Amino acid sequence: MAGGRGIVERALDTFGDLHIVVCCAGILREGMIFNMSEEEWDAVIAVHLKGHFTVLQRATRHMREKKRGRIITFTSAAGLEGSPGQPNYSAGKEGIVGLTRSTALAMAKYGVTVNCISPTADTRMTHRLPDERRGAATAIPPESIAPVVTFLASDRAAHVTGQVIGVRGSEVTLFSHPA
Repeated sequence: MAGGRGIVERALDTFGDLHIVVCCAGILREGMIFNMSEEEWDAVIAVHLKGHFTVLQRATRHMREKKRGRIITFTSAAGLEGSPGQPNYSAGKEGIVGLTRSTALAMAKYGVTVNCISPTADTRMTHRLPDERRGAATAIPPESIAPVVTFLASDRAAHVTGQVIGVRGSEVTLFSHPA
């Protein structure tokens, strides 16, 4: 909790205010559910889900008082679709979707938007995967996600909240809410 609070406090001390928060954290501890240790489960859930919570809890307090702000979280296709060798990662990433939607509902009356991006891009995490599992991500630089982050952080996106947006190169998709 101290780390999440600390990063928000540092931003407030340095810049005097906080308008935008982008939460993007992740680790992998792969394994099938029947082989996964408690430590592997806990480590991934702590970084992904609790990591987002620790930052958002403090940031939303500030944004609620100021009655403005933009929060952008990150999920993964593994969270939205599942992944047989990553039950901890999938659960953490889907948990971020629930956290995003719940926070969006809570913060709407304060003028704060909260959205989630599901990116496809070549990152340090995809580098460690075998070539046959890296697929289309290897051709897409992580910088291709930035324009969508920039849009969601802008006033032009003031009407967009509680959404999950897929970004894959120049392709942008909107995931529908479960019905």
